[in-house]
Amino acid sequence: MRRHLHWLIPLFAAWTWWCSLQATAWDRIRTLTCVENYALAVYEQLFWNYSHGNGWKQTVHYGYVDHWMWSGHRSMWSWVSAWIYGLDPEPLTLPRIQIAFVALGALPAWGLARHVFGGSEERPLRGLAAGMIGLALYLGFPPLFAVVLNDYQDLILGVPFAIAAIWCSRIGNFYGFLVAALGCCMAREEWALLMPVIGVAFPGSLRQRARQIGWGILASSLWFLPVYILGHDFTGHDNPMTSHVGGLMQWPPPFTRTAKDFYTFYLYFLLPVQFMAVLSPLTLIPIGGTLFFHLTAPPFGGVDTQWKGHIHHMAPMCAFMSAASIEGIAWLFRKIPGSARAKDALIVVLALLLIGVSAGAVRPWLTMFGIQPQLLPTLAETPVAPEWALIEDLPPLAIIATDVRNSLLVSSRPESYTYDESLEDKRPGKGFSIVDYALIKVVDRGWQEKARALGAARMAETEKYVLYRFPMADRWTASAPTTP
Repeated sequence: MRRHLHWLIPLFAAWTWWCSLQATAWDRIRTLTCVENYALAVYEQLFWNYSHGNGWKQTVHYGYVDHWMWSGHRSMWSWVSAWIYGLDPEPLTLPRIQIAFVALGALPAWGLARHVFGGSEERPLRGLAAGMIGLALYLGFPPLFAVVLNDYQDLILGVPFAIAAIWCSRIGNFYGFLVAALGCCMAREEWALLMPVIGVAFPGSLRQRARQIGWGILASSLWFLPVYILGHDFTGHDNPMTSHVGGLMQWPPPFTRTAKDFYTFYLYFLLPVQFMAVLSPLTLIPIGGTLFFHLTAPPFGGVDTQWKGHIHHMAPMCAFMSAASIEGIAWLFRKIPGSARAKDALIVVLALLLIGVSAGAVRPWLTMFGIQPQLLPTLAETPVAPEWALIEDLPPLAIIATDVRNSLLVSSRPESYTYDESLEDKRPGKGFSIVDYALIKVVDRGWQEKARALGAARMAETEKYVLYRFPMADRWTASAPTTP
């Protein structure tokens, strides 16, 4: 029992990390300043409907299919996230799930570092210091903060499982690897292409590496089977990765990034000490495809190089850079001559140095993202967008229409629309005739005229928005049924 107590350290670190970042996610939601309000709104309405027995359905955003593969991606974690969301159905739940997943990657990062630095029961000090190095290089990796705060994106859920798969691979735990790799593949199809490549860096003979690669292929194959069974009838939306590959059928490849992107974005994946990952080049092989796809992505297609933008596609980069930097520094450590006792002292110094460097590098990122380290999952009474107050007392199942910016206000309900985007797509020709309330931007005078033409009454307003109540809202009076 005593020898397992050290695992409380990464658990505590993960808990603190989660508490701090979920508070930042809360601030973004309450002020409607998410990376993309309507993207989070789509996820929430899909999960709201599924968790309430309505199937996979969303009306708040243009396009997409009423299916668990609604956007063309194959994320089987959606089923799990929807169930968890149902326990507390409100917008903050999804970012909390995502941050919790990534925070728990501290455990395999701790275990991987202990293994590659030679920590053991005979050398507890080395194991403790090595584990702290793993935490510094994972939880203290600045780009990971930016990626995990991308509201909710299923691709990001694969990060901790990728770290776990690498750790299990290195210690020769093939069954553990299979479970972790399956968990990683479940996040999205991109991960399924990367799992077999982990075996290339397996520390053994070519035959052993081939075996490990085979386990990776098995994991990806096992993932494909339920995806095919549950989604073989899916139509209506192409797979984004397949579409991207189709656009690369030319020479030279259509690179869309600039030198400025390198200095303001890509370079930071090598900092503060992650450039040491080059000492473990085989571990970095899987990110070759990720980086190539990112460099050739259309600059305005939901993939960008803005730290507060759509950078969730760099999630695999964070996972493999963290693991490779742990392994690269460990390789260099093992090359340094000295007695076991001297090496124990050296790794303590190294751990303190890396913790200090990572803490210093993280500080400006905490400021940039408004992250306040905290030990409890408290939510500050921060200023909120006044529009929240306009809709908080409306009937929970009433149909509301608003604009794209406010879509997150109305996504915690089975049916809602964005009048400037999804209304005509989902209910063509119906307009405001099918809604109970409309939260309309003050400057959208044409839409206000349409509301008044249908007998809508002005209920309340803020500086920028006006709330209208339509006659159909009478169905939600006390004598009306409580189901739609």
